[in-house]
Amino acid sequence: MQLDDIRQPERLFWAKYDDEIEVQVKYITREALRDIYAEATKTSFANHQKQEEFDPIKADLLLGRATIRAWKGINDGDSPAPCTPENIDLLMRRHNTFAKFINAICVDLDLLLAKEREQAKKN
Repeated sequence: MQLDDIRQPERLFWAKYDDEIEVQVKYITREALRDIYAEATKTSFANHQKQEEFDPIKADLLLGRATIRAWKGINDGDSPAPCTPENIDLLMRRHNTFAKFINAICVDLDLLLAKEREQAKKN
């Protein structure tokens, strides 16, 4: 483990989703993940009791927008789909496997670094 890797929160990585699709993601730190979860949690009071309601869909959308920077292999008809906030939301909301992949990979620095080293060896 290198502390320098942790000191670079804006570092980007390419991760293979499948044989055709690669996604460029930004590593999400624990701090950033807590902020996303806090933003996806609605706080209200009933009878002077604090109640918190977590919205997992909102959390997925926020996480997708926070981490996904680019992609290759995702198409809209016959042309490449642009990596826009709306398209990110569409994938994070409606494609279960893709959303699970993004949720898992963007917070796993060790895995991202391993994939980066593996790609460097191939080149």
